[in-house]
Amino acid sequence: VTIIDQKTREVLNIGREEGEGQLEYPIAAVSDNSGNIYVSDVGKNLVLIYDEKGNYKNKLEGFKRPTGIGINRQKGLLYIIDTLENVVHVYDTKGTLQHEFGGEGGKESVREGEREP
Repeated sequence: VTIIDQKTREVLNIGREEGEGQLEYPIAAVSDNSGNIYVSDVGKNLVLIYDEKGNYKNKLEGFKRPTGIGINRQKGLLYIIDTLENVVHVYDTKGTLQHEFGGEGGKESVREGEREP
């Protein structure tokens, strides 16, 4: 993933180094107020987390196909869309699952609970 700062024109490449932080098939990315970068990777079925300098920090797992990702910076909530589960997972920016919503074919549900990142 290549990130370009519009003001400084600095370029940051993340996920290229071999190891746990290497990206396989990144599809979406967002950043939080602290500069952390969250990348959904459908090749690994993970969301990988990098710091503002592009260093790998952590991952969120347990997804079947995390195709979309969004963030509410005011509330500090990360929304991960899992298209194979038909669910939106909502995490705080510390990596704690806050709740999930969605379901198949009109079977709307909300699941609350915590899942370790």
